[in-house]
Amino acid sequence: MTATQTVPQAVHDFPFADMSGPDPAPALARIAGAEPVARITTPTGVTAWLLSRPEDVRAMLADPRFSRAAYVADPSAQVFEIPQVSGGMAAADGADHARLRRLVASAFTTRRVEDVRPFVRDRVGALLDEVAGAGAPADLVPLLATPLPVMAVCQWIGVPYADRQEFFGGTETLLNVSAYSAQEVAQRRGRMVGYLVSLLERKRREPGDDLLTSLAAVCEEGERLTLEELVGLAVFLLGAGLESTAQQICVNLLVLLREREQWDLLVAEPDRVPDAVEELLRYAPTVPGALPRLATEDVVIGGVTICTGEVVMAALATPNRRAAGADRPDAVDVTRPAPSHLAFGHGMHRCLGAPLARVVLQEALWGLVRRFPGLRLAVPDADIAWREGHAARGPVRLPVTW
Repeated sequence: MTATQTVPQAVHDFPFADMSGPDPAPALARIAGAEPVARITTPTGVTAWLLSRPEDVRAMLADPRFSRAAYVADPSAQVFEIPQVSGGMAAADGADHARLRRLVASAFTTRRVEDVRPFVRDRVGALLDEVAGAGAPADLVPLLATPLPVMAVCQWIGVPYADRQEFFGGTETLLNVSAYSAQEVAQRRGRMVGYLVSLLERKRREPGDDLLTSLAAVCEEGERLTLEELVGLAVFLLGAGLESTAQQICVNLLVLLREREQWDLLVAEPDRVPDAVEELLRYAPTVPGALPRLATEDVVIGGVTICTGEVVMAALATPNRRAAGADRPDAVDVTRPAPSHLAFGHGMHRCLGAPLARVVLQEALWGLVRRFPGLRLAVPDADIAWREGHAARGPVRLPVTW
């Protein structure tokens, strides 16, 4: 057998049965050990390749021959029954992607995002005041994890927080696997797009000091940004990080409350929070896989030929565990100095909103360890129910006491 032969393999149903719970890494690791380039059948019946070895995942995510634009444009390639969003960066490659990314990149720098930190810190304080006022037990999903990322993104890009219901139902569908039907997805997204079109018109009439105003002005200048691209970018900016960041807040807290010595260490040394956030992103990313791609030519990866027109998916949970090297990669250690990970992806489609997500995750954790040092789960760990039908893992409820 040569390196350019496609390897006949068993085909596994995907997602794996135990991927939606508290830790998808073991399920992925079982496949990774035996078949680092595995054949899978997705919920739509599409047969695809799943990569799980760190070097293969990085190679695929950085290789322009694996195309997001081609995947989005091919109805027969869709691995989940959800309409793709056209016009945004997640649906573009090459020069188009570079042009769109340049238009918004200046707003996503660490320095610009740091300007939002005082607002986020203030919002965390206000939300935790409400938690304390309501008394224990309290469910941190609706009281902290869900509203905080929405507040941060609204402030940053210029969407009135009072209008959040106009778009939040649509952003929930961006990481849908099976939670919503195709009809529900279309209805929710239609409402969101209609709202964004009207908001952008308002930004043209009444400019503000925000990202959407800047993008609306670019659209008026002519060919640099079409209306479809503008709406696609707005959908991407609103939705790309809301669900995953909200769930990451919950997952981070669950991991720390299970590993009590790690929580107590952060209570004693809150300056470790930034490194702790990176370790938690490495150890327990809420989105265990990258966006699917389509091969635009035959490519050999991991000793397997992926043929033109085949769909490729990349698991992130297993490479993340291995990213920490041989020093106990399957253990969470908040003293690990800023470990590398793939939680925000890799290559041209690496998450542009990573700096804002980090600010939100850091401030949420800082607020909790300082305000509620005695925080603990209010129910047995085994009673925590996990969301189903979503690409972003997380608990349905997170009841805590103190």
